[in-house]
Amino acid sequence: IRYQAYHDLLTGLPNRNLFNDHLSLAIAHARRTDQSLAVMFLDIDRFKLINDNFGHARGDDLLKSTGARLRNCLREGDTVARVGGDEFIILVSGVGAKRDVQKVASKIVKELRRPFSLEGREIFTSGSLGIALYPDDGDTMELLIKHADVAMYHMKDKGRDGFEFYDSEMNLRIANYLSLESSMRKGLEDGEFCLHYQPQVNMRSGGRVGVEALLRWNHPVRGLLLPSEFIPHAEESGLIVPIGQWVIEQVTEDIETWRKMGITPVKVAINLSALQFEQSNLVDEIITRFEGDESRQLEVEITENVIMKDVDDVVDKLVRLNRHGISVAVDDFGTGYSSLSYLHKLPIDTLKIDRAFVSDVGGAKHDSTIVRAIVAMAKGLGLNIIAEGVESRAQADYLLSQDCDIMQGYYFGAPMAADRTGQLFDPGRRLELA
Repeated sequence: IRYQAYHDLLTGLPNRNLFNDHLSLAIAHARRTDQSLAVMFLDIDRFKLINDNFGHARGDDLLKSTGARLRNCLREGDTVARVGGDEFIILVSGVGAKRDVQKVASKIVKELRRPFSLEGREIFTSGSLGIALYPDDGDTMELLIKHADVAMYHMKDKGRDGFEFYDSEMNLRIANYLSLESSMRKGLEDGEFCLHYQPQVNMRSGGRVGVEALLRWNHPVRGLLLPSEFIPHAEESGLIVPIGQWVIEQVTEDIETWRKMGITPVKVAINLSALQFEQSNLVDEIITRFEGDESRQLEVEITENVIMKDVDDVVDKLVRLNRHGISVAVDDFGTGYSSLSYLHKLPIDTLKIDRAFVSDVGGAKHDSTIVRAIVAMAKGLGLNIIAEGVESRAQADYLLSQDCDIMQGYYFGAPMAADRTGQLFDPGRRLELA
């Protein structure tokens, strides 16, 4: 009974009660001896997705394996405890300098990046670690745990998979973060989000061949917000999933509105985030909403990094979408970490050249070389190619000279509301450029 009161039964690690006892004693010892100690708060990144996609049994196995790895990263006198679903707290006593704590943290982060073998399948994950030091960041048990927790959330906000030391300014950033998350939830309920569509044109023929759906947020105080101002927070909080679902529903409604106007865009492209693409029901949801001829109007865009997270799972989902008539584009191509050996195996239709390479084409030698290489590779693989971020005639002319005919950017038109977008596709209406 005493063991159960002080230990986590799944991992065999100390629980919060025993950890608090150890931390209380360590603080008293550090105060007497004028030493320092570190409290680390660890959260497994995207653990819920692993549970949802692979089952709770594998999730439990992952927690047990994580606990074992953490023990191996620490000295005998240190303490690691499981205090929540996928949360662990670590006590490192008698630290000499901050760099000593950095070494321990780096070791933990590196260890969690190694794949976990669960029932014969490799699962990749990572950890976000927040660190608070005694006495600099707090001289009580409650403050040290709270500040380590705050630092952990700040690490997640920066992109996960790493560690962050606490500083006092984090409290304000966390408060702003939580406020933004609350506002997003309310905004989704109150219909504050909207879609703007940016045309994709064939520069050679002058015709519009499709549009990309771009998310906007009509914030009641701050006005119209671009994705860069809220999408990172939506991904961290998990709100990107219901927001992404709303995008799919809204695109369906807009296509139906255009159809009633007698206007049918050739393609409507939507972006799928990494978190959204990991949802097991995503493909079924898309297929259900886009049936028959509608499926051929849809193109889904994913980034290279989404592909490389779990190639087998991605291929399975893309094959299902492709069989249903839905085309697939790799967005921001050239900026990620995809392996070219996988590229020809993926059921994709289009590569989109990232705007970072387009901005200096014709000027910067390296960017022009990269663009030529991407176009040549796409042509060799029989893929379509779209250049993003075209803002000048010079850029458009250069891309056209390299056999990249389809382009997108402010030179051809800014993203616009759905009612104005439909007007672009009046039969026979050609592109008018300066």
